[in-house]
Amino acid sequence: MSRLQPGGAGGFTKPKPFIPPPPSPAPPKGNIFTLGGLDP
Repeated sequence: MSRLQPGGAGGFTKPKPFIPPPPSPAPPKGNIFTLGGLDP
């Protein structure tokens, strides 16, 4: 992993806050039910 980071172990010395990725535009939940065969 150190090869990917120029700083080597220096990148792991300070804990970085985990930032979740931005929510991607997901299809409406209705599509999930229809695809799953659970359409009301």
